[in-house]
Amino acid sequence: PFFRSAEFCATCHKVSLDTRVNDYRWLRGQNEYDNWHDSGVALNASRTFYLPPFKRVCQDCHMPPERAVEGDVSARSGFVRSHRFIAVNTALPFLRGDTTTVERIETFLQDEKLRVDIFALHQADGRIVRNLDAGSVVTTGEQIELDVVVRNQGVGHTFPGGTNDSNEGWLELTVRGADGQLLAINGALGDDGHVDPAAHFYKAVLVDKHSEAIHKRNAQAIVAPVYVRTIGPGTADVAHYSLTMPSTQQQLTIEARLLWRKFDRTYTEFAYRANPEGFAAFDDVPELPVTQIDMHRVHLQVESSPSSHKALDRSSQVVDATATDA
Repeated sequence: PFFRSAEFCATCHKVSLDTRVNDYRWLRGQNEYDNWHDSGVALNASRTFYLPPFKRVCQDCHMPPERAVEGDVSARSGFVRSHRFIAVNTALPFLRGDTTTVERIETFLQDEKLRVDIFALHQADGRIVRNLDAGSVVTTGEQIELDVVVRNQGVGHTFPGGTNDSNEGWLELTVRGADGQLLAINGALGDDGHVDPAAHFYKAVLVDKHSEAIHKRNAQAIVAPVYVRTIGPGTADVAHYSLTMPSTQQQLTIEARLLWRKFDRTYTEFAYRANPEGFAAFDDVPELPVTQIDMHRVHLQVESSPSSHKALDRSSQVVDATATDA
């Protein structure tokens, strides 16, 4: 019975560092166990607003029943508990060429775990528009702000969980003109494999005693977090983007995507260069998979205002797409 309990998983997924490791002080590490207790999934937290119809433990999500195709003697009604431990680690199966497992993980991530909504538009005159799917009208040259909401709907702990000093979740916001031309982007993946540092990230930035970022999973050197942005179970996060509308009348398509990569590029570069023999199948630092967890797209109609013709340079386009709280 113990192996079927959340407490069994807690032995590795509720961790800490103490002075014997870091020569500093006691620090909490990853803690999915308490986060699970804090979720509606556990049916334990009195302050949880949304409750599922039944309780689930770690094994229900990460060790679901799987058909015993090899006739395993432990099978019950033809099924055994999966020992694939499907979660978010697309990196290791990718490195060993296991595309089937990568696809399983991506399907798991996209199965109503998180939801993205371009939720509201704040206009220059103070008006707030919330039903953007119906189409909204803005004026040329207008400065607007968009609220993008990410909801943790189906994860029984925070998103992301685990080793968030090397995990990398982020929002990508793009603005395209009527002809599909990319006018602005925030959260782009660069040619060098690094994500736009101004993106709205879901991760942790931790530093050592010299205020240098922890990028090598060198947990023994952690002193303090710069920030930790995660989304609690059954809760949401809001990212704010400032946009300047183009000077020409047209329809804009705005798209928000929640993206995930295990691991971030800096850690991947470190791992590759420290252990080239382990990456024998790659001639250079591997490009780890980037998974789109969810996406939302809306359209804005840019129309001319009487005063805009004199005030604006007609050659200008969208000049900025900034995550104002990044």
